[in-house]
Amino acid sequence: MLGSLQNLVRRTIRAALARRTPGRTIAGGLAATLLLAGVAFVAGKGIASAGFSTHAGTAWLGTTPRGSVTLVDATSGRPSAEIVLPGTAGHRLQISQDGDTILVYDPSTGVLTKIDSGRLTAGPARATVPGVRLVAGAKAAYLVDYGAGTAQRIDLATLENVGPVIRVPGHLGTAGVDGQGTLWVPRSDDGMAVPVTSNGLGTPVDVQGRGSSMAVSIVGGRPVVVDGTKGRVSVLTATGVAWSAALAGAGSGAALLAPSTQDKGRLPLVDKAGGRLFVVDTDAHKVRAVRLDTGGGHDLGAPAMNGDRVYVPDQTTGSVLVYSTSRNTWEPSFPVSGKAGPIDTLPENDAVYFNDTESSHAVVVGADGTPRPVRKFTPARPGAKKSPSPAGPVLPGSTPSVPATRPSVPGSGPSGPVTRRTPGPGVPSRPYGKSTSPGIPTTPGTPSDTPTDGTSTPTPPTTPTTPPTTPAPPTTPAPEPPGAPTGVDAAPQPGGSIRVSWTPPSGAPKNISYAVSYTDGGDSSGSVQTTSTVLTVDATRLVFLRTYTFSVTAHTDGGDSSAATAKARSGGDGKSFTVDVSKTTTDPVNPCTDLPNCRATMRQDPTHDSAATGEAPQGSTVVGYCHKDGQSIGDDDGVRSTQWVLIESGGKRGYVSTLWLGGANAYQSVWPCP
Repeated sequence: MLGSLQNLVRRTIRAALARRTPGRTIAGGLAATLLLAGVAFVAGKGIASAGFSTHAGTAWLGTTPRGSVTLVDATSGRPSAEIVLPGTAGHRLQISQDGDTILVYDPSTGVLTKIDSGRLTAGPARATVPGVRLVAGAKAAYLVDYGAGTAQRIDLATLENVGPVIRVPGHLGTAGVDGQGTLWVPRSDDGMAVPVTSNGLGTPVDVQGRGSSMAVSIVGGRPVVVDGTKGRVSVLTATGVAWSAALAGAGSGAALLAPSTQDKGRLPLVDKAGGRLFVVDTDAHKVRAVRLDTGGGHDLGAPAMNGDRVYVPDQTTGSVLVYSTSRNTWEPSFPVSGKAGPIDTLPENDAVYFNDTESSHAVVVGADGTPRPVRKFTPARPGAKKSPSPAGPVLPGSTPSVPATRPSVPGSGPSGPVTRRTPGPGVPSRPYGKSTSPGIPTTPGTPSDTPTDGTSTPTPPTTPTTPPTTPAPPTTPAPEPPGAPTGVDAAPQPGGSIRVSWTPPSGAPKNISYAVSYTDGGDSSGSVQTTSTVLTVDATRLVFLRTYTFSVTAHTDGGDSSAATAKARSGGDGKSFTVDVSKTTTDPVNPCTDLPNCRATMRQDPTHDSAATGEAPQGSTVVGYCHKDGQSIGDDDGVRSTQWVLIESGGKRGYVSTLWLGGANAYQSVWPCP
């Protein structure tokens, strides 16, 4: 019976996932256009936005105090599964959704986890530096470091790097990924929007935004730059600006709230300071403006549009404002939590989810505009006593909020991946949050010792008896610590990252989690919690060409296992090259005139103008680690190359031209330098 119920749950969830429409969405208060959310973004004042869901029927919603993500069904309003991720309690998670590809990113720790939507468990994970942002679209995803000015495309299946790190220098606004997989990054230094792919930078488009606070929204698959300083929107193509419009009344330095993406051609914007709602029709090239009167001082969220209605979350009152574009009027608002707190907005083709990230409450609104409550879990009742969990699937909410320390109740906290399943729509489920054990019947009493006429009757003597012995309750043995993970492997990856994988210990329970620590034996170390058995430690956490020891420890309710270890070098062990400078007699900087005594001069950077770091003798064997684009160098035969290889010779490292290591194509045997 239990197996049948579990199979029915899985079939119901898979059927709901199969109904999704194409298109990636990101939900999370820290996400920027996918990351424009919640607060003013990194480039400065002005624009913020929320992320959105694009699938029909179901959505993954986060709960900050629990450190969990819950799959909910719009039709039933019930949760289908809840996954608790270790180490994320209290962090506002960023959730990216596209079909069966579900990514959960914790900006506080920099850990990105893929959810296995078939098994409803955590899949591969990747550890980058905190503060990096996930920016995703239907065809591509990038890790963007706005402060450092870098973008790294990642594979949606493995989370590994695709191509080299792309550098986008300047003061950057919030980026977005269009329908073709191109990342668009607005830059205030020159007022340009810069297209980025895994191949590098494209031709910037001038949006006249010099000195402005800008962000990109994706509308119908097209990038639209929202300029909060000048109060203007610009619809982009690969070659220029297709259409732009001023937001009349927005004024200079407007505090605009913009959604990260809209499936249709209309973009809603909220001017918090000016108290206006703008609806920009990018197809008809029209802008509508209406007054937005909340009484002032309200914390509004980024708007969302579904059908002919615009929804504006009011995070001061915990409710949602509703504007009908067809009737040109404000309709009654509806509550989400009914109290102040953050609200994530996740619209799709025919529904919009409003998620109170601090509680179990959420609301879904269909095409008819009717709000329906959704429960992510059932909160524990104050003073309620815990009872042993029933056998079978654990229902969402049957455990209290995730505690700060490791819990003693299996599956109740950050000690491991907790997947709580409930029956799908139409499947009866047992009640939870209440005791189902029958009450204890009252023992019939004995006749009273006091007669009804009020006279006193002496108590007859009694014979002492031995009180009955109460049997001791059965002792439940304490759970034992798990065995150590096996088969730990650390493999260097292009760009300096290291992929760590392992096999769970024998008999591992479902709520097992892992702590992965790493150190170079010196000043570079760190640790990551994960529920996955595959973790990529990003190059930004490591020092290039240092060797690290990785220790993997398993954790269950019984405690921690012993550690299993593996070693790997960031950047790998390199390849062997033979130095050949025989064709440098015409080199203007380092000519070879006496071949047996010639040397290849190593440089600090890939250019002849940088400082020399050492020399590699003619004919010697050196180790090359990576290649980098730099100054164009030519040999005596007229062959030229801009590629330089970072080599090690005589205990020193530096760059030399690929021409002196075997020819113009010699560099291809090593990875690109980070």
